Amino acid sequence: MQELLQVEIQNTQCENQAFVKVFGKEHAGYVRSMGLGMTPSRISSRSTRLASSSTEANEKMLKLQAEIDSLKEKASQVDFLKAQVAFLMQMQVQNSRDKEVTFTKLLQKHLLF
Repeated sequence: MQELLQVEIQNTQCENQAFVKVFGKEHAGYVRSMGLGMTPSRISSRSTRLASSSTEANEKMLKLQAEIDSLKEKASQVDFLKAQVAFLMQMQVQNSRDKEVTFTKLLQKHLLF
């Protein structure tokens, strides 16, 4: 079929004439190569739905990207807080060791006198 169309395109001045010669005239209310029962109005409503669903998908993607950015910021804050807690715990351990050393020195001092 495609080969026949190519031959007709070469033999005619207009591609549309070649198409009509190979496939025949258009029939009102039908759409070629879209399957049985497809009408022009169904195609236009379908493309409108696809366009609106595409817009909805883009909006949803933007919202999801904003949520991802927010979660990344929160994760960064959590990492910072973890580092602070680790530092404070290390300081507490160091303070408790210093207190033990001080207490031991005080005991030794009092026991020697």
